[in-house]
Amino acid sequence: MATVFSHWTYAHENPDMDLVLGAAVHLGSAGLEVNGMLVSWGISMRDGGIHAVHTLEPYRGHGYGKIVMRHICQRIVVESNQFPVVHIEGYNSASVRLMTSIGFQFSHSMTWTDFDPS
Repeated sequence: MATVFSHWTYAHENPDMDLVLGAAVHLGSAGLEVNGMLVSWGISMRDGGIHAVHTLEPYRGHGYGKIVMRHICQRIVVESNQFPVVHIEGYNSASVRLMTSIGFQFSHSMTWTDFDPS
């Protein structure tokens, strides 16, 4: 999991890392190894959301992200009868291309807001 967290942009912002770790281990998450090294992965959550999708730079363009995403999506649909969902930062054109290439469609824009109850 250290590899995943070290490449996940929002790992440091997530106060529920135990929840994410549990999801990675027990839900429909997937990773792809090349010569014993994890090179592409994604983590699915209980609500059908898919997070932390990433392929290491030297391994991009080989279809590894598609393999991982198709596997995760199939598991979400078959095992939990939910629709897979991804949230992509608007500037991340590579992720947009990957997701549309496997059938995702743009639904709507979102704005994330932090809440401080104090």
